[in-house]
Order: sequence, then C-alpha cells, then structure tokens
Amino acid sequence: MIEAFGYTFFQRAILAGVIAGGLCGLLSVFIIAKKMAFIGQGISHAAFGGVALGLFLGIDPLLTATIFAVAMALVVAFSSKRGSLDRDTIIGIVMATSMAIGVLLLSFATSYTGTVMSYLFGNILAVGRTELFFLIAVAILTFIFIALFYKELEFFAFDEQMARHSGIPVDPIQATLLVFIALAVIASIQIAGIILVTALLVVPGAIAMLIGRRFGSLFPISIATGVIASIIGLSISYILDIPSGATIVLTLAIFFAVATIIKKLSKKSR
Repeated sequence: MIEAFGYTFFQRAILAGVIAGGLCGLLSVFIIAKKMAFIGQGISHAAFGGVALGLFLGIDPLLTATIFAVAMALVVAFSSKRGSLDRDTIIGIVMATSMAIGVLLLSFATSYTGTVMSYLFGNILAVGRTELFFLIAVAILTFIFIALFYKELEFFAFDEQMARHSGIPVDPIQATLLVFIALAVIASIQIAGIILVTALLVVPGAIAMLIGRRFGSLFPISIATGVIASIIGLSISYILDIPSGATIVLTLAIFFAVATIIKKLSKKSR
C-alpha cells in the first residue's frame, strides 16, 4: 500500500478524494438541514444527459454535464417558487427528461460503453489534472460563499419563512447554494460516479446530525466523515482491486450504521 503513494495517479486520487469528501461534507449539512437529499440525486442524474450529449458531440462531457446540472439547479430554484408544483415534482420531471435524453443519445453509438461506465460509477484512479483543478476551484469558491454568507445560510436552513420576513434574500441564496451543489456533483463524478455521488452529499451530513449538538459543530463532523471515508474507501479499493466509488460509499454506510448504533445506545444509557 505504501508504495502506491509513489505513483502520481494515486497521489492525485488521494488528493481528489480528500477534497471531494470535504466539499460534499460541507454542503451535506445544508442538504440534510433543508431536507434536500432528492436534489442531489436529481442533479447527478440530470448530469447524465449532459455527459451523453458531450460524448455524442465529441466535446468534453464534463462541460456539457456542468451546463445540464447548473441549468437544473436554477430551474428547481426558481420554478418551484413561481409554479403550482412542488420542488420534488419538478426535480423528478427534469431528472427523468435528462436521463431519457442521455439514453436516447447513447443509443446511436455503442463505442461509449467504457467511458459511460466510468461516469456512472466513477474511477478515481483516472482523475486527471484538469478534473483535479476543477475540483479544487469548486471547493475554494464553495468555502468562500459559505464563509461570506454563513449567518444567512444558517437562518435559511432552519427557518426559511422567518429569514424571508427578516429581509434576507432567500431566493438568490438558495439558487446560489443549489448551483454550488450542482458544481460539487460534477466535480465529484470522477470520484464516485453519477449513481453514487448522492451518498457523498447526504451521508456525512446525516452522520453529523446524529452526533453533533450545535449547528456549527455539524460542519467539522460532516467534513471529517467525508474525508476519512474517501481515504479509507480508496485505500481498501486499491488493496482489494475493487471499484473505488462503491467502496467509498459502503464505507460511508458503515460509518452511518455505527453512528446510529452509538446514538441509540447513548439514549438508552440516559
């Protein structure tokens, strides 16, 4: 295992896993607090249509996937406030439409199988410099946004109506948060894949909610969970030669099971 750190591809993989785990862990707190788990899933599945379009047109799939994901985030942010349909309904419609576009485009060619599988399930060992730089840029911008608007985001997370009455620009803040979630999904696709990336956005925050007592304490717990799970999952996947994305997600699932058991035992002991 130690000799693996001598390889550039493994160094990039570890760095990407740490950054993606921390980034998704940071956003996961807001996703769980606002009960937006379905949004992460919807955006990641919508990105599939963008990946398929990029492969079909012969351009960078991450570029088209980013456009699709950000577009969905903005559609969800604004249409749910102005229409008669609730947010989950809109997410379901847009997600299904994008997936259908992806399946239709990929049906015209059979030479994309390996590439599509990489995007669907992730291949962290194949992370290149471009993907890594994009991930770093998204992480930095996300941390800056949350640091600048922390009080507004905290208010929005726990009492949206009161935040509106207090004059906080809830709609722009929500839209910006959803865009950063979309960017985090795209930046993390190479690590966990379209199908599994939702776990990175949901499980760390759920664990933090079980363990933490104050809102501020949720972030270090969630970030640490994402980072540690990524490192352990990647290490196990390298040693056993098994898919890295699935191993990271299963590691998160084990963490969640342990946290749930500890929570129940602590309640019984009181």
